[in-house]
Amino acid sequence: MSKIKLVMTDLDDTLLNSDKKISEANYQAIDRLIEKGVLVVPTTGRYYGGIPDELHEHTGIKYLVSSNGAMITNNETKEVITMNAIATDILYDIVAMAEAKAINIILVADGQVVLDERIFDNPKYEKSDFLARMLGHGQTTGDVLNFLKETDLTFKKLDLGFSDLEFRNELYAKLKEYPGISAVSSHASNIEITEANTSKGSALEYLIEMLELDRSEVLAIGDNDNDISMLQLAGIGVAMDNASEQVKSHSDAVTDNCNNDGFAKAINKVFDF
Repeated sequence: MSKIKLVMTDLDDTLLNSDKKISEANYQAIDRLIEKGVLVVPTTGRYYGGIPDELHEHTGIKYLVSSNGAMITNNETKEVITMNAIATDILYDIVAMAEAKAINIILVADGQVVLDERIFDNPKYEKSDFLARMLGHGQTTGDVLNFLKETDLTFKKLDLGFSDLEFRNELYAKLKEYPGISAVSSHASNIEITEANTSKGSALEYLIEMLELDRSEVLAIGDNDNDISMLQLAGIGVAMDNASEQVKSHSDAVTDNCNNDGFAKAINKVFDF
């Protein structure tokens, strides 16, 4: 019998398939875990409102982690347990470095998102359900730098997207050394910025302490660079088959890909369902 008491799972390309849906097999795996008393903690780079409704509404899911660990929310009471903010002057500096080449700039504030208007020209988001969802939770601006000068909002994440991957890679390397922030990536064309001590791993560490667990009682599963910190901390770290080789190198095991119920297969193997 498995001693795992908490399963922390990434969303996109892990629990969700490439169509951004939770398969029936994966949903059943979540329900089986909860029936056994195991905590399932969806953990994502997405902003809080971008988490799929079926996870928000699942009465067995007690905690949600959003913005790469910047916010942990009690899913039963909807109260914020902890939130890490980024200094606005740091955000201004980073946006100034990126804006000439960025094809999307998304600022995640407390309770809303702020979108640079260039996102409407990004084919990744054009007419997408996710863009429509973001627009329903925020506002747009044609001048992010001026917006940052004038706003009194508190931000927990900055998401930058690029088509010029050479520029993106150079900026990513520079931001890895930038003080006061954590820079990670959830796919090859983006950079995600949070406060320096923020990561999915730090969110997991917080939950382990709060719930009085041992790391050996945790399983984490993910597919991209922003998942590495939680995979390293967990007693069992599982990479998706669609994960990068770097992510796999930081994992204890590799499961099937996100379009072939890799999450469910990993859970079924560990828990012998």
